[in-house]
Amino acid sequence: PMVHAIVLLCGVNDVLDPRSTTTTLHNDVHSLIRSIRTHSALECTPLIVLGLPDFAKLPFLPFWPLGWALGWRGRRMQCELERAIAEVQLKEKQESSKVKTTMVRIPEVTEVLDCIGYCRHDSSMENVYSGGNDNAQSTSLQMRLVHPLLKHLGHNIDQDTLASLEMDDFLSDDGFHPGRYGTVYIGSLVT
Repeated sequence: PMVHAIVLLCGVNDVLDPRSTTTTLHNDVHSLIRSIRTHSALECTPLIVLGLPDFAKLPFLPFWPLGWALGWRGRRMQCELERAIAEVQLKEKQESSKVKTTMVRIPEVTEVLDCIGYCRHDSSMENVYSGGNDNAQSTSLQMRLVHPLLKHLGHNIDQDTLASLEMDDFLSDDGFHPGRYGTVYIGSLVT
């Protein structure tokens, strides 16, 4: 079967493993891409590398100290990942290669929900986004329904479901990996 694109998410375990370093991540990324490119069926397949999430923003980690420490470590690993991919892209350009490696940043789930009024939907937040007026609920609901990133969830989702989305709706049961709408969202963004 023909492979139309390869999507890589690498580095998450490097952030979590204290034995991993930015150097090991850099070397592993180059090794992985080399192994993909040496496979005859994949040598010209577009390669999409996803950036790392900001661990400081993950909803299940307490910000201090774990979220802060993993956030700091994750940002260092992200910089190294970007550097490794830039080197791969430069090599592709210098060799006038037909292959293309692209790095993309997928917005954090919190960005999707927090932007223009997306947050946990409760009565205490209604007044924050509406200025406390009488149409607080309708204002918040309108803001929740028009967010441009929600188009990536597909057209089969009704307005009530969109209006009630929360962080848990984007994560699997472990609270870490994408699940439910999170997988739909990532798949749609990548394609």
